[in-house]
Amino acid sequence: MTSHRVRSAIAVFVFLGLACGASWAKKQSNSSAGDEAAVKQTINSFFDAFNKHDAQAVAANFTEDADFINVLGVTTPGRKGVDEHYTTLFSDRFKDAHRTYSLKSIRFITSDVAAVTMEYELSGTKGPGGAEAPPAKGLYDWTLVKQNGRWLIATLHESNLPKPSGMAPAR
Repeated sequence: MTSHRVRSAIAVFVFLGLACGASWAKKQSNSSAGDEAAVKQTINSFFDAFNKHDAQAVAANFTEDADFINVLGVTTPGRKGVDEHYTTLFSDRFKDAHRTYSLKSIRFITSDVAAVTMEYELSGTKGPGGAEAPPAKGLYDWTLVKQNGRWLIATLHESNLPKPSGMAPAR
């Protein structure tokens, strides 16, 4: 009789443990869905500001101590530096620029750190001498951090994608 009660008690605890675990897992997936939407909102905010040529609004998507690394490997530190960088670009070579993107992945490293990878296309830029440059394709690797409930860009690294050569890449 005692072993029947012990088995029954164990079964109840196992059932309750599984139910609590399932509830916790559901809460975790719901919070990451909300965070994914918030990360996408930051991405869209960046691109909207870029396409409006609003350097201050672009910079508002960055942390105060962010690092922006351009296609040449030059690092611009801080939100203020990002603002100054884009102010210069938008007043000259990028005053008619337009960027579109294709989101490749969002990966949550921790609950407040996310890695984002996108491909982008940039058009409407001016080259040396003011001639219109051909559209360029590139890759963005971003690290975002959650600060005060908002996802901000901590590092942005951009690189150019090679132009197609007609040959299949080696595997």
